[in-house]
Amino acid sequence: MFKRALLIFIIIMGAFYIFFAPREPFLIAILFKIIPMIGIILYALLRLDRSNKLQRFEIVMIAGIVVCSIADVAIAITFIAGLVIFLIGHIIYITGFSMKINWNIKRFFLIVIPIVIVGIFYGQYLIKHVYSQDAWLVGPVIAYVLVISIMVIMAFLTGNIFAIVGSILFYLSDAVLAWNMFIESLTYSTLYIMSTYYMGQLLIANSILPISTRGSLNHKKKVA
Repeated sequence: MFKRALLIFIIIMGAFYIFFAPREPFLIAILFKIIPMIGIILYALLRLDRSNKLQRFEIVMIAGIVVCSIADVAIAITFIAGLVIFLIGHIIYITGFSMKINWNIKRFFLIVIPIVIVGIFYGQYLIKHVYSQDAWLVGPVIAYVLVISIMVIMAFLTGNIFAIVGSILFYLSDAVLAWNMFIESLTYSTLYIMSTYYMGQLLIANSILPISTRGSLNHKKKVA
C-alpha cells in the first residue's frame, strides 16, 4: 500500500516540477527537481526483498540512481560537471546490468543495429553543432553518447522489459537535452526532457527486483 502511494507521489511531484514548480530562486527549483528522484530511490529500496541480504547487483543499481540524482543537481550548476557525473551513473548502470545479462545473439543484434544507426546519424549532426559552439566539448559528448548507448544495450540484454524501456527513455531524455542545448531550443523542452527522464529512472528502479529475483531463481534451479 505504501509503495503504491509512493509511486503516485513520485508521479505527482514529477508533474509538479515539470508544469508548476518555480524556476527561481535556484535552491527552491533544485529542491522540486530532486524530490521525485529521492522518491525513486526510496521506491527502489522498498521493492527489495528485505528478507535476504542485499545482492551486489542491487547495491550497484541503487548507487546508479543516487549518482544520477547528484548529477541532476550538478547539471543545473554547470553542464560539464553534470555530464561527467551522469557519465559515471551510466557506467554504474552498465556494471549492474552486465551482472545479469541473459545472453541472446538475436536480441544483441536487434538492439545494436538500431543504436549504431541512431548513433551515426544523430551523433554526426550533434557533434557538428557542438563543435561550432564549444569545440572542447566534442570529446566528452562523444564519450557520453558511446557510454549511454552501451547502457541501453546492456539493459536490453537483461531481457527485462522495465530495464529496456527505462534505458531507452533515459536515452531519449539525453538526446532531447542535447538537441535543446546545442541544436535548437525547444518550446516544451522541460516537458520532453524531464518526463522521459523521471519515467526512465522509475522503470529502471522497478526492474531491480525482478532482475535480481530471476538471477536467484536460476541459481536455485542449478543447485537443485
